[in-house]
Amino acid sequence: MELYRELHSGNSTKFSAGLANSLENLSYKLGMFERKDEALQTSLEALDIYRELSNNNPQKFMPNLADNISNLSIKLSNLGQHDDALLASKEAIEIYRQLYARNPVKFENYLAWGLKTLSINFDRLGLHSEALHASQEATMLYRKLYARRPAKFLDYLASSLNRLALNLRTSELHNDALEASEEALSLYRKLYADNQDLFAETLAASIDTFGMILRDLNR
Repeated sequence: MELYRELHSGNSTKFSAGLANSLENLSYKLGMFERKDEALQTSLEALDIYRELSNNNPQKFMPNLADNISNLSIKLSNLGQHDDALLASKEAIEIYRQLYARNPVKFENYLAWGLKTLSINFDRLGLHSEALHASQEATMLYRKLYARRPAKFLDYLASSLNRLALNLRTSELHNDALEASEEALSLYRKLYADNQDLFAETLAASIDTFGMILRDLNR
């Protein structure tokens, strides 16, 4: 990190991207050790650099900027700063939509992931209708991704469906929630059959979601 700072101070144009990437990696590692405030500050420093890089070369650095902002929204949410997290998530989605319009195949996954994060941030502020709409759009995109590359996106679709089921349950659309939950559970069973250690926890969570919805329906 210090080496990148020295290089950046001597030639900011050449080494800005390297410093920003190094800061993001450091932020991730700090988060793993529950040093959340330091992780946030490091991510904010990277964000300033990515904004400048994106302004100078949007074609190359807009994806990095969007990823940084979306990751920042997660860090803000983890610190209880839900309003700021939502603002960051909305900004990331605006950029992802621009990227998706330019190259749908390349950026469909990024937009879907950003929408799932947006849904969570809406939900934490009690904006359940908005959360549901974002979750529905994310699931639609993951279905398309799964149709093209099932091996890669099976777990992403399962996770998105489980999130959608929870959003539908919160909106008291219990029959739709049950349908989404059943589909998610079916996919998680497939994943668990292939890798029990990796998917035991997510399968259990999916079963819990399914059970809650059944109770809502008095079944």
